[in-house]
Amino acid sequence: MYEVNTYQTGNTIRLYCTFKIEENGVETLINPDEVTFIVMNHRYEELESYTLDPATNTEGEGLWFFDFTTPLEEGRFIYQWNGYWDNQLFFNRKTILTTFI
Repeated sequence: MYEVNTYQTGNTIRLYCTFKIEENGVETLINPDEVTFIVMNHRYEELESYTLDPATNTEGEGLWFFDFTTPLEEGRFIYQWNGYWDNQLFFNRKTILTTFI
């Protein structure tokens, strides 16, 4: 089972992603190219997509963030980070729930 965080509808939250590679048992943080933040509904249909800028959306090598305003409707949403390193797609996908409190 995986962790699902719940947030109030319409709130702005800061979401993070760490991009890294592992070579010979050593993890190295990376800043991939063409980093995007994608929001999908529970059927994995894309709702929003943002292209991120390393000058404004990183807190250091490999640590990316996005200030996301949760949808006004209650439900389950999936967010995904995409980026390319050495022509390989790296992605990280998580689920959030939104509720009216």
